Amino acid sequence: MITPNNQKEKKAFLDFEKEIQNNLDKYYLSRNHKILRDPDKLHDLKIDGIDVEEKIRDGIFSDAAIEIVQDLISGDIGWFTKTECKFLHYIMCLEYKPIYLYRINWDKFKNWMIDEFLPKHKIGKYCYSSRGWGATINILVPIKEIPNDIIEKYEINNG
Repeated sequence: MITPNNQKEKKAFLDFEKEIQNNLDKYYLSRNHKILRDPDKLHDLKIDGIDVEEKIRDGIFSDAAIEIVQDLISGDIGWFTKTECKFLHYIMCLEYKPIYLYRINWDKFKNWMIDEFLPKHKIGKYCYSSRGWGATINILVPIKEIPNDIIEKYEINNG
């Protein structure tokens, strides 16, 4: 259930996300990409005309939190099922600065997760959050287990 406290947490995260997105836009532009933040919210942005979903995490982690259910109470499914992006940009940040950007081929990742990762991890790690959007369930996928032909790592210079 979204409470006033959840609304404060949600606003704080959206403010944090906006600042990170501004820094990411500078990074994309420095690499001569054309970017368009999606006004219809079908995807987070287009980079050189390609649909990209961005997921921003506050901290450096050895895993990616993949949202399966956004809110248990309303039954809203997570972005893993909803997104139709070409690439997922999974960003890890410290002190309001993006540090690592993992560029993930979405179709390959989704197929790998369903066909290979989940069958091998029938009992795995998940992360429950009751903050912001409600009762959310994420599956934690170790980055080192994602095949190299699916993921690329970029270090972002914030200088």
